Amino acid sequence: MLTVPRTMFVWLMTLCAFVSCTPSTSSARRVRVEVWRVGDDALTSKFRDALETAFERSSSFALSSGRQSSTLIVKIPTNLAWKRIGERIQVTYSVDFITERDEPVDTSIGSCWDDELSICADHVVKDAQAAAGRLRKPQG
Repeated sequence: MLTVPRTMFVWLMTLCAFVSCTPSTSSARRVRVEVWRVGDDALTSKFRDALETAFERSSSFALSSGRQSSTLIVKIPTNLAWKRIGERIQVTYSVDFITERDEPVDTSIGSCWDDELSICADHVVKDAQAAAGRLRKPQG
């Protein structure tokens, strides 16, 4: 039976902990994203803020500006639609994913309650991950 001296064991455990806790280089490969809105009402502005927060929390994206190369632009092309249902307001959104060269990539459509815009924003981030995969692939 192989025995490992206690100091060697502690050193190996420390090394293993360090290696597993070290940030990976994948964070450097985050997709640049810009959030644009055309709509000018308060609800659409709140949705834009929710989107930026959701993208900031995502490990897949890094907020950017200035239409840099390989940037996914998340564009809210119009004011959000809404309707009152009982005591609540249901919001419907449509978001376009485009390249920095204004080439269409995909669209995200959905709805949520106006007091839960983060749910819609999380859905957009999920759709943006798929769109970002298509952004990197050459068009054929």
